[in-house]
Amino acid sequence: MAMLKRIERLAGAWVDSIVENEPHTGAAQGSSRSRHFWWIAAVLIVLGLLASSARAAVTALDVFYSQYYYQFSGTPPTFPYSYYYAARLTTDPGDVASATLTLPDGTTVLPMPSIGPGSFLYQQPFFDDTSLLASFPAGDYVCNASGGTLGPVQVTVNRKPQPYWPDSVPAYTAATITAMQNANAAFDLGLEFNAWVAPAPADFGVNFVIIYDALTGSVVYSAGFNAADTAHAIPAGTLTRGRSYNAFLYFSGRSQIFDGTLNRLVAYDYATYASLFTVACVGDLNRDSFVDDADFSIFAPAYDTLLCDEPTMPFGCPADLNRDGSVDDADFSIFAAAYNDLICP
Repeated sequence: MAMLKRIERLAGAWVDSIVENEPHTGAAQGSSRSRHFWWIAAVLIVLGLLASSARAAVTALDVFYSQYYYQFSGTPPTFPYSYYYAARLTTDPGDVASATLTLPDGTTVLPMPSIGPGSFLYQQPFFDDTSLLASFPAGDYVCNASGGTLGPVQVTVNRKPQPYWPDSVPAYTAATITAMQNANAAFDLGLEFNAWVAPAPADFGVNFVIIYDALTGSVVYSAGFNAADTAHAIPAGTLTRGRSYNAFLYFSGRSQIFDGTLNRLVAYDYATYASLFTVACVGDLNRDSFVDDADFSIFAPAYDTLLCDEPTMPFGCPADLNRDGSVDDADFSIFAAAYNDLICP
């Protein structure tokens, strides 16, 4: 566990470095290819480091086939908004200066630019999974690296003929989507989601949760855990009140060979993200750092409606301040105290 935490901190530092030095980087909802390029690169650094063992001057070659979804309500997403292929070489910083990737045809050679200390990445977007799989078919992918302390290095990873996408697309439960609209940063945030299985010929599956600050694009939380889990808690104090985030949930089917010195991985990932908002303070329903008449105008009709599952209740049921599924006298008592204080502490 201590090693995992160190890896997570290192990944976060690398992502922050990329964000700070790339002027086009931003939230994952950004429309430009440049912003999405660096965001995917940041994701791959985090995912690879979370899933790998500690290395000492050892190269790893990982290949990712990915489909991305957006969930905007309690209804599970069904259509991907983007597809990506990526190949990443990872070494200790300074071991390698440059790298290329040769495709299974033996003649197509692609550059793998450096994206951070010890990381080299090639990636390409697609509009559908058919063209993704056809452009990067089954066979051997050979990475040739040179320069640095290791000198010339050649690493090969094999993509099996049969892809092994997860059998389900990640989907947060309706209750989780609701809770994410008005999360209290002072408490644990429980995320619940569907179950899935990594089909053959995958060796295993793994889940990841990665949360990005929607304004800066920086990673604020990342964790990998068992594919059998259908719940995960974001610890209290992880998020900052009054902020917007993008919360990504990954299901990853994986084939991996690790011989003690070299890690080779081919992963088929489904990833779903949803918007996550933290309240500035309890009762600040419009998130302007005040609890005043504007917030009361939101609270009053919700109080009259009562039940959070009523169709007329605002999405996320923000006036349910104690999160018990209804807006009642208990919530009014909480709101009244915050209204008297006026300014969020």
